[in-house]
Amino acid sequence: EPVRKTLPSFLVAVEVGERTYNHEYFGYGSTEYSAYAFHSGEQLEVVTQVMNDYRKLLTPMKQEVGSSYLAANQQVVADFLAPEFRLTETTIMNGVHFNRTMFEMAKAKNFGLVLFIYLLGRLMLGVYFRDAGEAKRSGEQVPSPNMVPWPTNRRSVVFASIKATFKLSAKLLHSKQVAPPSARARLLDYCSGGHY
Repeated sequence: EPVRKTLPSFLVAVEVGERTYNHEYFGYGSTEYSAYAFHSGEQLEVVTQVMNDYRKLLTPMKQEVGSSYLAANQQVVADFLAPEFRLTETTIMNGVHFNRTMFEMAKAKNFGLVLFIYLLGRLMLGVYFRDAGEAKRSGEQVPSPNMVPWPTNRRSVVFASIKATFKLSAKLLHSKQVAPPSARARLLDYCSGGHY
């Protein structure tokens, strides 16, 4: 519920950005609205449409970090929705919206937020498909706090959230009672409970 309560403020940012031709403001509002809609448990088909609409508007605005961030989030959703998706090193987070070339570009340009979403996406997919090895690999690759260009206090809060997310994911993966769909639901419940 706390994540859902943030959605209206992002829509205000989108509207103000559009009205004032402030591309950065629009980019921030649209990318965060899309990501938070996903993490709040919105229907994946709805999230897909929202992301597609915002990406069409954002791409010509030359907001490189925002566009990459939105693309990585789109790929997470696309992987969850793909009917015959099989979790392998060549398929995970490597598709029409976001791919390995884009990941390497984000690394080279030090787009910490994009790297975080990429690895979080891999983690969520690993949990959902019950692949402990993938979840562990994603956890080991998480960027250090110094890679993210945010103020130190915000950086520490974000990385504390990452650690909590990985800890919960490890518990879910080792729980014999949890079926894959409920593992995803529990992860999303945890994230939307203010821990993310």
